[in-house]
Amino acid sequence: MSEARNRADKIFRQYPAPVTLDALEENFPEVETRSIYLVIRFYQRLWLAIKNKRVDTKLVPELFGEIFYWWFVNYLEPQVIPVGWQIYSDIQDLKNWFDENSDRILHKVWLDRAFLEQQKRITNASIEANNQ
Repeated sequence: MSEARNRADKIFRQYPAPVTLDALEENFPEVETRSIYLVIRFYQRLWLAIKNKRVDTKLVPELFGEIFYWWFVNYLEPQVIPVGWQIYSDIQDLKNWFDENSDRILHKVWLDRAFLEQQKRITNASIEANNQ
């Protein structure tokens, strides 16, 4: 999963503004966009495991919370979740579950880090655009 997240991150970094999955598929071969789908589907399956009580939910926030919020804030919510698809509501449900079931202090730290990274990306994209 780490390798898929790294590959997906490299693809997203090439797009300073939010981009849809359709646009990514038009500009990258399927073999490259596959990593994005792996990340999205992983989080969908995590939600389904939680919803169907197939995982120890006491462990889930600490195991997955920080990275999930980073992905949710930086890529999933603003860019790639296809609205109207089941996967969209599953990822939203997972986010809501994390909101309700995570330690409040850790939750705030995770969100702060995710938003800080988002702000850095926006700033860097703006600087790069001005330098061109």
